[in-house]
Order: sequence, then structure tokens, then C-alpha cells
Amino acid sequence: MNCDKENFLMSDVICSEVLSVVVEGCVIARSKNLKTAMAIVFASYYVFNIAYPKKLLGVMTFIQKDILQINDKAAKVSKVLTLMSNHRH
Repeated sequence: MNCDKENFLMSDVICSEVLSVVVEGCVIARSKNLKTAMAIVFASYYVFNIAYPKKLLGVMTFIQKDILQINDKAAKVSKVLTLMSNHRH
């Protein structure tokens, strides 16, 4: 993909060397791997017992269940930890 500013958000994610997970302006984690960064995001929702935003509920549920394959709350922590450990560099 061309890393110009036409697709600002997509090019930022795809062309970034490091992805940061930011909560209320504070970086809580960094990753060189998109899947690991997403696992951290989902783990954060679970650990802090935060519901997905209503506007993103469908997208977040799809990513959780279909892409990251985290299907129930009991398995969520185990699956997230597995995803993170498999993608450490």
C-alpha cells in the first residue's frame, strides 16, 4: 500500500513501525504487530470491565469473535494471552 495521506488512518496503521494503544491520552502499550495491539485493546475492555461503545458494538463484536476468535468471556483472557505470546518479537 502507498503510504501517503490519502487514506490517513489506514496508511497510519499499515505503515507504522509501532502501534500504540492509548487510553485517555496515555500510552498503555506498544506493539509492532496489529493483531497483538488489537488483543491488547480487547484485553483492556475485559480487564477494566468496559462495554464496547454503542456505535462500535457490531464492529468490535465481529473483530472479537470472527478475527481474534474470542468467543466467550471465560475464554477471553486465555485467548488474548495466547495471541499476545504468539506474536511477541
